[in-house]
Amino acid sequence: MDSRILVHIEGVSCFLPGDAARRPVLTDIRWQVAAGGHCALFGPNGAGKSSLLRLVAGELWPAAGRILWRGPDGMEDAPLAGRALCALVSPAVQEGWQRRAPDMTGLEALMAAVRELAPRAPAEEAEARARSVAGELDCVALLTRRLPELSQGQLRLVLLGRALARDPALLLLDECLDGLDAGHRRRCGGALAAYAARGTVIFATHRPDSVPDWCSGRARMRGGRLFAGEAAAGGAEPAT
Repeated sequence: MDSRILVHIEGVSCFLPGDAARRPVLTDIRWQVAAGGHCALFGPNGAGKSSLLRLVAGELWPAAGRILWRGPDGMEDAPLAGRALCALVSPAVQEGWQRRAPDMTGLEALMAAVRELAPRAPAEEAEARARSVAGELDCVALLTRRLPELSQGQLRLVLLGRALARDPALLLLDECLDGLDAGHRRRCGGALAAYAARGTVIFATHRPDSVPDWCSGRARMRGGRLFAGEAAAGGAEPAT
């Protein structure tokens, strides 16, 4: 397989865990994500965008088909390989952090991400990296605040900082710029552009006008199916 391929998905169908009715959220997905192949993933709410990103991140397991991730020794089928390769920022990830980290500050959240990448990094190095990422996103003022005290947009910035602090090969963004003011959207845009020069981004959104110029690939989700290479018609999503 081409060494540039980060993720290979072959005929995958998925159900959400715990769904007794086993209603498919993804059906016969066939896709390859190559290094540097930034892609905007369009589709209305409920089309399957979030489920596809969770699959790529190693959080959903196929009921049929297979998914492979690029690991140190080649392509692997273990979800841990996906979790090592990717960083996901999504509304579901955000809700999880709000529930499980009531006493954690923004600085502690960013330092924890650095330690995921380098468990033996001295505290001083982890803090310096955390503060550097916060500076890139213009959210240094959030470092001393506890996560439950943050607004939705502020917590989104911290979680984006966590993802960037890990410097993943593949960054998965699910409506990540929603809820940010214009200033922070610009700063996030600059930080993502800098990351895109060394990593790969999948940018899921229902708003085509939010996609940065450097993200040239296009795909669309409809009813849990993926149609690669399709842009949003007329620059806008259809009514649902």
